[in-house]
Amino acid sequence: MVNSFLTFAATNKFEIYFYGFGPTEMRIGFILINTIIIFTGTAHFDLTVPLAAFICGVCLVFMVKQSSDKLWKMDMDNKKELESAAGVDRAE
Repeated sequence: MVNSFLTFAATNKFEIYFYGFGPTEMRIGFILINTIIIFTGTAHFDLTVPLAAFICGVCLVFMVKQSSDKLWKMDMDNKKELESAAGVDRAE
């Protein structure tokens, strides 16, 4: 969610869904996880919790990198527009 708000502040486009997953799908996932815990117990937590944390961390890094690249491209496009409007010619 923090990534959504920070991207919104820079782009004025609020995106809450990422890769087809939004708040509703996350809630369904939490319900399923809780249901599994009710039926199987907590004996498997020593493996699943660190694995889930690692997967979430990798996904977070990937999403932030993608947002960063998108914002950088928007910034460079805006910079080129401003330079061309001002008549500045840069040799690249």
